[in-house]
Amino acid sequence: HEELRVTSPDLVLLVGTSALFPYIVEPAARATRRGSLTIEINPEPTEASHAVRFPLRGTAEDWLPPILEALPASPSAAG
Repeated sequence: HEELRVTSPDLVLLVGTSALFPYIVEPAARATRRGSLTIEINPEPTEASHAVRFPLRGTAEDWLPPILEALPASPSAAG
């Protein structure tokens, strides 16, 4: 959490959380404001839904495989 105050990750995934606590919502909102790709995966809307660019409704089983498939391979994974 503290690290996210200083840097902006390329991607923030919130998966299967009720997002009831500020320490979950605030870093996601900050990353969205800084231009990071932010995604929430949850069957129901949460407190974080408004703070992410893509609030996806469904389960991790439904959404994670296509998201991971769409991500570019890291240089270390390709070598």
